This record gives sequence, structure tokens and C-alpha cells, in this order.
Amino acid sequence: MNSKYNNICELAEKIITEDKNKTLLVFASNSVGKTTLSKCICNLKEFDEYFCFNTFVEETFSWINDFNNDEYCLTINENDVFIRDAIITYGLENRINEIFRSIIDSKIDANFIVGENKINKICFSLATGDNSFISNIKLSKGEESLFIWSVFCTIIEMALDEKIEENSFAKLNYIIIDDPVTSLEEEKIVSIALYIKELVFSKIAELRRKNINIGVLITTHNRLLYNVLFEEIRKQDSCFRMFKNNPGYNLIKQNESPFGYHIEELKLIKGVIDSNEKLEKIHFNIFRNILEKTASFLGYNNWTKCLNDGINDKNKLIRLLNLYSHSRLFDLDDKVIAAEEHDLFKKFFIQFLKDYKWNGVEF
Repeated sequence: MNSKYNNICELAEKIITEDKNKTLLVFASNSVGKTTLSKCICNLKEFDEYFCFNTFVEETFSWINDFNNDEYCLTINENDVFIRDAIITYGLENRINEIFRSIIDSKIDANFIVGENKINKICFSLATGDNSFISNIKLSKGEESLFIWSVFCTIIEMALDEKIEENSFAKLNYIIIDDPVTSLEEEKIVSIALYIKELVFSKIAELRRKNINIGVLITTHNRLLYNVLFEEIRKQDSCFRMFKNNPGYNLIKQNESPFGYHIEELKLIKGVIDSNEKLEKIHFNIFRNILEKTASFLGYNNWTKCLNDGINDKNKLIRLLNLYSHSRLFDLDDKVIAAEEHDLFKKFFIQFLKDYKWNGVEF
């Protein structure tokens, strides 16, 4: 599937028609289109044919904050029938807590307050020892993400078990996992990767032995998650990198060790510059990521040390790299780069390639 696609929806259609029964692992930088790809696949399927974890799933949950009484609870969008059924119909609260506690390695419990066939709120408590606990605590952003991931995993686990026993979920045929490790520390990222390998893959393998096929798409910008899953999935010849290539997108098969992505990203930016195409904000994001990796490898405590001091307006480029790397995704979709920003980026990038010798690589 080394191919170029005119748009994300064209790629989505190719995936669910030609690779619908495979497990695919796709690496792409932020704002390339991973979440859009997951949405397009969902739009091409019936509501009960897929489960999808992406940023929109996380937005199903929201906080009720009572600052006066120091009480904080999560609520769930009433339209999310999968999560409601998981709690009310299937009674999965205990399993959600088991997975959540195993990932965060903490004694936090989620307490589901249910009434009138809906989940009114979810409150969290922390055991402190001697049968005492702190009620209505506020989770950190990382803990919140891991809790929502635990809910998703529990539902998937239940659905696949039901499908193995041929009890229900007969139409379920696709699972999408889009970047489940945003803002998490490395230890937690490994835990999630191992859970995907040990649970999802083993159950899907069992289904396939019964001639029941489930397709899986896992997308991520996180190299650690990708690397942990890479060895397992590449046995199926199903690991890829996704790039923007205006107009359109490239999907490139990855057969070797995945540690060389920075080389591909350097070639991507150099290709844009050599072809006199206009740079976009995403290229600033990619360049900063390369600078961070270079600084880490060389032992610098700041990635700005890898930018040449002999070129004027270094601080201006640093500001732009920070701005375009921390903007929200809809800001990155605004592709307009001023001519002076384009020229400044180009000067520093070309000098970066000269300053650091890339063995065996032609730019």
C-alpha cells in the first residue's frame, strides 16, 4: 500500500475495502490527519460496525467543578449509548476500575452514580489507608485520559468476548485507536502498548481462528508506542508512515527499524524547499521535533542550542517554532506562512543540515 491519495477520505475508503481484515499501524506527525482519517472511516461504516477511540471520545466526558465545596465529577454526553450500556446494561464498573488502577498504579476508584437509565456523574476517590479515603478528587489531565482509555478498553474487551461467544455485537467489524497516549509519561505509554498487544491482538487472533474477521487501525505520533507495537504488527506486513504531500497524502510501508523517522522528515522538508513549494505550519512543528531529538541525543538541555548562532533573527525563529508547535490543530490547518517566515525557516534549516553530518544520507 505504498501509494499517494488525493485526500484523507480516499485513503479511508482504500483501508476499509482492501485492508478491512488487517491490523494496520500508522505513524504520522501531529496535524497530518490521523483523527480526520478515523472520522472518515467511521463515516463510511454503520454505527454498530465499529468502535473508535480518538480525541472526540475524550470530549464525550466533561467536568462538573464545584470549587466552593472542593468537589469534582465527570459527566458523559447522554447520546453516547455505548458507554451508557457498558455501565447500566453490562455492569462493567469494576472492570473499568481494574484496568484504570493497573495503568496508573494508584488506588483511585471511579464511582458511577446512575439514575433513570443514565449515568448522572462519575466521582473519584483516593484510598489513603486505614479504610479511609479522599472523596471527589479532580484527576490530572493524564489520569483523565487514562480513565477514558480504560472505559474504551473495557467496552472493547467485553464486545470481543461477546463476539467470540457469538452472543452479540454481530456487526462489529472494525476497531480504530487514534493516538491514545497524548501527554503521558513513557511508563504509561508502554503500559498502554502492552495492553493493546496482549488483549486486543489475542482476542482478535482468536476471532480470526473462527473465521470472524475484525480490522484494526492504530495511528500515533508517538515513537515509543509505535516502536513497542512495531515488531508485532510488521509480521503482518502492515506498518506504515503517513505524510502530507500537497496535494494529497503518501502512505509508505515501513519494513525496517522505525527509529529513522527523523531522516524521512528531514527529506520531506528538504523536498518542499527544493521544489519551491510553500512551507506550512506543520513543517515548523516537524523541524522543532527534529531539533528536540537532536538535542536529546547530543546531551543539550535545550533544543535551541542546535540552531546556528551565526544567523540573524534566531530568537524570531525560536518564537515561530514554539508558536506553530503548540497551536491547536485548527490553527495548524491555517496553512498561510508569511514570506519572511518562509525565508527565515529555510536559512536555519539548510544550515542545520550543514552543521550536523548525516551519515550515508543525501539531501
